[in-house]
Amino acid sequence: DIRLGKSPAGKAYKFQHRSAYDDIDSTYEAITAYLDEKGLEAQNLFIEEYLTTPKDSDDTSLEVDIYVFIK
Repeated sequence: DIRLGKSPAGKAYKFQHRSAYDDIDSTYEAITAYLDEKGLEAQNLFIEEYLTTPKDSDDTSLEVDIYVFIK
């Protein structure tokens, strides 16, 4: 199914996760630390773009780009 919707607008930062899905929490912790260090406040919107499809949750070939929109 295809649905029309509104695209997010504004400034966004792109972060890369290159490891197993089991490790994605550490990437989000690093993102939070970065935003705190820079004094930036994120919107309640994170977009994960999966560039590869992992075989399972510990497949280290997973590549995900994470977009964080800033208030």
